[in-house]
Amino acid sequence: MRSERFIQTFLCLALMVCAFSSPSSSQDASTATSTTKSSDRSAILQVLPASKPATQYKLYDVGTLGGASSVFFNWDYTGGDFTPLPFNAFGQLAGSSILASDPNLVGSYLWSFGKLQQLPTLPNGNNDDGGSNANSVNDFGVAVGASAYGLISPYNGQPFYHAVSWTNGKVKDLGDLGGDDSWANYINDRGLIVGYAHNSIPDQYSYYGTQYHATTWQGGHIRDLGTLGGTDSEAWTANNNGEVIGIAFLNTPPVPPFYQPQTDAFLWANGNMRDLGNLGGGFSTPSAINQAGQVTVLSFDATNEYVLSYLWSDGKKYVLPTVRTWVSRKREALSAPCLHDHEPATGKPGRICTPIDYLSLGQVPDLPE
Repeated sequence: MRSERFIQTFLCLALMVCAFSSPSSSQDASTATSTTKSSDRSAILQVLPASKPATQYKLYDVGTLGGASSVFFNWDYTGGDFTPLPFNAFGQLAGSSILASDPNLVGSYLWSFGKLQQLPTLPNGNNDDGGSNANSVNDFGVAVGASAYGLISPYNGQPFYHAVSWTNGKVKDLGDLGGDDSWANYINDRGLIVGYAHNSIPDQYSYYGTQYHATTWQGGHIRDLGTLGGTDSEAWTANNNGEVIGIAFLNTPPVPPFYQPQTDAFLWANGNMRDLGNLGGGFSTPSAINQAGQVTVLSFDATNEYVLSYLWSDGKKYVLPTVRTWVSRKREALSAPCLHDHEPATGKPGRICTPIDYLSLGQVPDLPE
């Protein structure tokens, strides 16, 4: 655990300073012998933590569906396209691969225990280079994603897709909100599927020309989660309590540098969508949620140049420490990519993982915003 290693290192350094700078109680500093110094060093070495053997990893080649390459999707906020972790607790992996039949056609797969299984598309799904994408698989082996189904958009000439689920290798169409297109990003272990679906209301910001709203599917029912007052929204992921996170437009005019309405992270729970705010910039997005409903959020600052992160917990924001790097000639802060319900080494609940350290969610420091 990073915090424990930091504390151990700090204590060892403090002990070394004390040992080498303080004279023995029975000897004056000017007459300390080399034997005493050697004894001090031995005592220090006994306090140092024993080195742990390096963790061994095994690399698996997932393979392809006959094409040149395969991929799986992960959190990627830099392109504005978030998808959750695509594997489950048993190591099953959902992803996509170029097909042997057409270098422009992508199909979905489920990798399970060393075997790669191609997942079917909806009828006519492989027409017009449509294909499919698998994005997530839960602990029961149910995968979700999207599949083309043979219909072309008159707005942009591209295939429409429908959110789908795959159970035991069989595909199921999850439908839409009346706008011919939908997409599933994630499924939790209770069968709640989250993503977005289009309705039929015209929308200047949409790829397909109509509004898209954060959507859930469960038990054969589809639910429109709404927006934060603007036209569009999308759900990224959810915890097993049914709390959903994503992004949504506010009812604001488009302004530079993004030339779209203010976009904020949201938390949807108990039928209500809650704005998780931002750090002064025009865009924020959640990166993770735990079972306690605590959310980590990435946000531009007021300059819309720096990306910072904060923990949202019980209506309060706690800005997190940052590690800064230069990206595309702009300094970008990278922090809070993950949020754990149990810290792997100890099993303690509610710890947040950042590139700086683990912060106890029960003892969040009062950091300035």
